[in-house]
Amino acid sequence: MFETVNGEWDLRITPKASELKLHPTGKNFFIICEVTNVSINSHPEIQWYKNGKLMRAEEFMKIKESPSFHHKKTLFIKNSTIKDSGAYACEASLDGLHRTIKFEMNFHVPFTFGKTKSLQYAKSGRDARIFCKAQGVGIQVEWLYNGTILETCSRKYKYEDQNRTLVIPSFCSCQDNGTYTCRVQQFGSYNSINITVTAREVNL
Repeated sequence: MFETVNGEWDLRITPKASELKLHPTGKNFFIICEVTNVSINSHPEIQWYKNGKLMRAEEFMKIKESPSFHHKKTLFIKNSTIKDSGAYACEASLDGLHRTIKFEMNFHVPFTFGKTKSLQYAKSGRDARIFCKAQGVGIQVEWLYNGTILETCSRKYKYEDQNRTLVIPSFCSCQDNGTYTCRVQQFGSYNSINITVTAREVNL
């Protein structure tokens, strides 16, 4: 039996489970599961599970730079995809004791702005529709005009297609020409695209 430091050993993961819930696809992840509060000579058994099944050895990397690397087993998720979503668990055994840390990881495809045009035209005196063709799961769209959120402006605007289409009633170049920003939020991350809008006179 190996010596523990100040009593029973403990188990932790880095990053914390609360920081692993939701991420965009396409990124690499290193999740370290480590037995702590043990002597350097102890050799705990550490296993990773996904959806209740023991994971393959080739899905792990050991931190060899540390003299106590045998206290750790690192889960490496390379170029993450939707298929990497699931219920994960790190389980450790030492001195007849067992510890488990469970957490969920979910991956989503980052949204795109599709074929949104950066220059769009309106007809003076008519309702203008400005299109932001954002595509993705869980997106929320808001609009700005010359850096100001439209909802705070005195000008009355309308929205269609889950806010992806901005309707400017009775477009007037004297007050409506300028730069409109389509700002998109997806699970706490933001990105935006600027759209220059200018009037075209209506031929009678």
